[in-house]
Amino acid sequence: MLRLLCLFLLGPLSALAAGDNPSLSAEEIMARVAANQNRAEKLRDFYIYQQHIHIVTRKTNGNAAREETTDYQVTPTPEGTQKDLKHLEGRYWRKGKCLEFRGEPRPAPDSLDGDLINDLRDDLTNDHSKDGLGRDLFPLTSEEQKKYRFELAGEDTVHE
Repeated sequence: MLRLLCLFLLGPLSALAAGDNPSLSAEEIMARVAANQNRAEKLRDFYIYQQHIHIVTRKTNGNAAREETTDYQVTPTPEGTQKDLKHLEGRYWRKGKCLEFRGEPRPAPDSLDGDLINDLRDDLTNDHSKDGLGRDLFPLTSEEQKKYRFELAGEDTVHE
């Protein structure tokens, strides 16, 4: 889903790179980006989609401490979205042993890594937004752009 949204975001920028409107201001460019972000946000109201989340925490030596993969089916509702957990699997290390798990309940959910993964997943997907995606993941909507000032630092022509 994020790849699709990136295409909506980059769509107007690719037109600029092709030289369609070489004299656009920063405000005009960002207005086009905001329009595409707004359109993508509204389109998510009409689709049932799957959120696939894979999170790994690591120890200071770089070794994995805990890993979880979840799949949710997200269905639009008049009030927002309904998320149904369809798949949960993972593994964690305890006393030098790798322990695998599938489904609920997650083992050791109150451990440091278990709690961290749960909170991170919740922050990314349950931002009380209408579409069930964290609002901070898409900061370039017209509403979010009001918080920023954009400036065109220069132009460059790219030849392939």
